[in-house]
Amino acid sequence: MISNETFHWFYENYYAFSLNLAYWMTGDRYMAEDISQSVFLKFYRNRKNLSLESEADLSWLVKTATIHRVTDYWRKSYVNYEIPLEDVVTLCDSVGGGRDVENIILDMEFGFYAREALNRLKRKNSMNYEILVKTKIWGRPAVEVAGEYGITPGNVNNRVGRARTWVREEFGKIYGN
Repeated sequence: MISNETFHWFYENYYAFSLNLAYWMTGDRYMAEDISQSVFLKFYRNRKNLSLESEADLSWLVKTATIHRVTDYWRKSYVNYEIPLEDVVTLCDSVGGGRDVENIILDMEFGFYAREALNRLKRKNSMNYEILVKTKIWGRPAVEVAGEYGITPGNVNNRVGRARTWVREEFGKIYGN
C-alpha cells in the first residue's frame, strides 16, 4: 500500500493531465472536474494495488482511466445535451469581439452532432468504433491495436477509414448537411 504522501504526489502530478483530457473529450469544465475527481477517488480506494514506479505506466494508467470514465459518462441515459444560456453568455464574454453568439452556438451544436454520430457508430459496429478511438483519439499504433484484435495492421487502417467515412456520412444525415 502506498502512503498518503506518495498518493498526494501522484495526485498533484497527474490530476491536471486527467482534467485536461476529460475537458478535451467533454467540452464541459465542470463535468471534466467531476470525471477527474472520480478517477482519482478510484485510484485512492485501490491504492494498495497501485504501483508508482514507472512514469510511462502512470501516464498510460491515468489516460486510460480518464478515457474510460468519460466513455461511461457518455453512456449515461440521463446526460442532458441542452446548452444553458449562461454558458453561452460566459463563452461569448471570454471569446470577446470577433465571434457572435450564433456562431458559438453553432460550434456547440456541431460538437453534439459529432458525438452523436460516434455514438451511432459504437452501436452499429463496436469493433470499428473501438479501433477508431484507440488509433485516432488515444494515439495507439495500428500494429499494437492489430495485435489486440488478432488482425493485420492493414485491416486496422481499413477499418479506421471505413469508420471515418461512415461517421462523416452519418454526421451529414444528423446535421442536415
